[in-house]
Formats: sequence, structure tokens, C-alpha cells
Amino acid sequence: LVELYVVVDPFPAGFNVIFRQQLTTTNRFLGNNDWANARKFDEFRSTAPMFSHLGRLETFRWPDGKFRLKMQWAAVEGVNVWSQSSNPLFGEVTQGYEEISIAHTTLGWSGLRKAGNLSAGDTSFLVGSNTENSYQIASIQSSGFIGPTASPTLQQVELHAAYPCGPGHAFWSTQGCSQCAVGTFSDGFGATECTACAAGTFSDGFGMHACSACTNKKPDHASYIGTAGNSSNCTFECDPGYGGEECTACPAGTYQDGTGSECMPCQNSIVANSEYAGSAGNSSDCPFECLPGYGGAACTACEVGEYKSEPGMHACSSCTNKPDHASY
Repeated sequence: LVELYVVVDPFPAGFNVIFRQQLTTTNRFLGNNDWANARKFDEFRSTAPMFSHLGRLETFRWPDGKFRLKMQWAAVEGVNVWSQSSNPLFGEVTQGYEEISIAHTTLGWSGLRKAGNLSAGDTSFLVGSNTENSYQIASIQSSGFIGPTASPTLQQVELHAAYPCGPGHAFWSTQGCSQCAVGTFSDGFGATECTACAAGTFSDGFGMHACSACTNKKPDHASYIGTAGNSSNCTFECDPGYGGEECTACPAGTYQDGTGSECMPCQNSIVANSEYAGSAGNSSDCPFECLPGYGGAACTACEVGEYKSEPGMHACSSCTNKPDHASY
């Protein structure tokens, strides 16, 4: 019998099992001199009852410098999913730990680290607590090992590491990598979340690498305010000072402040003998001007011998239509 194994690297995106141990009298490690096997054991048979790819864990480090790991046990409901920056093969203190989806927190759970000293009483090469000998990985016992419960009776443990997601995907809790939803995208390697399309762009499918520019026509005085699932459905609203379906200039005495598309009556008060002269982008800034016959900042009546025939804020002008020997 000849068996041929091919190593595929990089690994598939998302979670990959990198360690499994089903405890029997033979499926165990032999003590503090067996660390080499704990790091690399039957590594081409990921379905084997005793399998280790731990020595290649560094391959699974994400661009943000963290590992995303999942630990699960046979006959125990729930899994622990977390991220950490320290490589547990080398550090005896977990660093950069962050919860993602944690089902078990008993016995000092704090992420994986290397056990301190097997010859001094540790019974596994890795543990999942900075203070307890719990959540064991690569046990030297045959009777059982400690997981989320104190009794050393668990018979199988698996450790999964997530390989960074490719473009169009992002990390999603216990599922590993998931496609970006409609209206979002991911254009890089190792995204931890999909990015929403910017206003005026859209993505109309799952797993998109980029968003495309909207093609539905908008009025000249309008701006896109949202994304869409297709190119003809991008939403827009009128620019400040414009309103209606075609975003035309608001009539004098009305305003539109950019929060909608309807021109509303101005709210700022104006002086007597004046009228609104235009629209505005907010309710307190509508311009006004004096009526004919009134001028100046306060729109006071023109003096005898003065006139002002057009509306505006300019001063009254002197009359020029009387003979030399006459008075206004």
C-alpha cells in the first residue's frame, strides 16, 4: 500500500482543524520530551483521531497580528471562539486576548498558552488559562483531560485556526469566513468585517470585491445619500436650498436644510416693511429685503424728498424732479 499526500499551502480560508486528540492508551503524548510530536503528528491526515498541525500555527496569523481560534470538545455543547496575538507554542502568558463567541468561561478561561513545566506537574503541552491547568491541548494522560469542567474525563478535543479570508469575504464568528452581503464589499486579504458601500455606489451580489458607481440619474442639485442593491436604486436627496422631485430652488420665503426634499416656510423673523427675498439652507437664514419706499438695515420709510422704487436693502435716493423754487 502506497499513500500519497499533498500539502496545500496556503490553507483554505476560514477555520481549519490543526489539532485533534481522542484519548486512548495510545493516543497520548509521552511527556516533556514529546513536544516535537505534539507540534507535528500525522499532519497529513486531518481526520485521524490523533493529529497535529500546531507547528504551522504561525501560518494562520492575520494581517492585524492576531490568530482567530476555535476550541471544541466531544460531548460538550458549545465552542469557544476568540482571537489572541501571542502564539501559544512559545508564550506562557496569553496576550492580546479578545472574545468572539465564548460558551465556556469556567476554570479561568483566558485563551491558549504554553504550559509551564510538564515535569513539575503539568499534564498537557498547552492550556487555556493563565492561572489554571485547564482547557488542555496535547495531553500526556490516558484517562481523560480537563476542559471546561474540572474532572479530567473529556476524551476528545479539537483546535481550529482560521486562515485569513480573501477578497469579498470577512471573518464571521463561529462560521469562519462568510461572503459579504449585498451593499457591502471587502477588497483585501484578512478582513474582519465587510465595508458598506459609500453613498452613490452599489454592490448587487454576495462576495463583492468592490462597489460600482450608481447609474440612476439624479438632479443637478442633489447628492446620493445611500447605497443600493442595484445600479438604478441608489437614493439621493436635494442639496440644501433645493426641493421637490427635481430639486429646484426653493421659492422665496422657504428653506430646505438638507435633511429632506421638501421646502418649508422660513422661521427667521424679518423687520417691518420688508419681504423674503430668497430661499435658504436653514430656517433662520432666509434673506429679506425692504419694500419699495423703504431702505436701510431697518427698512425705515424714505424721508421727504427721497425715493426708492425697487425692493432691496439699499438706502433711499434723493428726488430730482422739482423746480428750483419749489419744496418737496
